[in-house]
Amino acid sequence: VDPTGYLGVAFSRAQNHPFHYRKNMLFNLRILLNKAALRNGHSFAVRNYRCGQPLENKVQLKGRDLLTLKNFTGEEIKYMLWLSADLKFRIKQKGEYLPLLQGKSLGMIFEKRSTRTRLSTET
Repeated sequence: VDPTGYLGVAFSRAQNHPFHYRKNMLFNLRILLNKAALRNGHSFAVRNYRCGQPLENKVQLKGRDLLTLKNFTGEEIKYMLWLSADLKFRIKQKGEYLPLLQGKSLGMIFEKRSTRTRLSTET
């Protein structure tokens, strides 16, 4: 089991670890999601995914827009979730400076106007 309890170890580091180590990192996502759901009073089943070769070589996301998940395969979605968890951990927990998104723009489109949406667009 990953001693840090952290799912998103960078793929380059994960490639150097044995298969059982990478597999346990993936299953930590299931544990994290279940804990978050239980804190909010929900329960749900999370699918178990096999851990094979790293997805980094198979996934090409450069130049693609994330408008809907329907445009992405399961492997691409898993890669984005794993990568985002890794970035969040490295920035918030380790305090690393990562200028990866510097100079990039993010646009958010909402179908319905809720209080949360209204407040987020007005700030």
